[in-house]
Amino acid sequence: LLNQNELGVTMGTGNYARVTGDFNLKTGDDAAVRLNAMFNEADNGGNKIDKYGIAPTFRWGIGTADEFTVGLYHLKYKNGINYGFSWLNGQISEAFEPDAYYGAASDYRAGGTTYGTATHVHRFDADHELRTVARIGRYTRDQRASAIRFANAAAQPGGVAVSAATIGPDTVLNRGSQNKIQDMDSIYVQSDYSGKFGWFGMKH
Repeated sequence: LLNQNELGVTMGTGNYARVTGDFNLKTGDDAAVRLNAMFNEADNGGNKIDKYGIAPTFRWGIGTADEFTVGLYHLKYKNGINYGFSWLNGQISEAFEPDAYYGAASDYRAGGTTYGTATHVHRFDADHELRTVARIGRYTRDQRASAIRFANAAAQPGGVAVSAATIGPDTVLNRGSQNKIQDMDSIYVQSDYSGKFGWFGMKH
């Protein structure tokens, strides 16, 4: 129940940029609206970041016997995905850079979620309340990723298994595929009763 706003900006290497906002506006004696928003992108050495989200919420009856909240949450992203590179005996050869991106340019991890939430809190008195929450949501995931690994010994020069000492320009690599598509729709309704009381000299 106050007017307060906060804006955050973060800049970094790899063209990293992130902006977040949190805005709260009192709309009545017992009501307020709040908005959270986020935007984030970076090239991240080829493993890009590209996502945004927004979450508005309206709440009324704050502090009264019956308090209500309705809100929406929306997040969308299309990022890179990095399965990294195999390490050998706890260390990687100087032939490979641990911070490099070894995925394909077509690799990505995309998806997001959108859900709405409604909440009701009934306060019987200062120590007893019933809280009920209903949520309807949709979650999506679409992934295409490359897993870069060393080929087996038979495919390597001289038929020798790869080690930190033998890695070189002729080392044979395999590119696996990690593809996933997942969609989920959900409906949840939950009620919780909370109470405080004294019994046999103890607080419960």
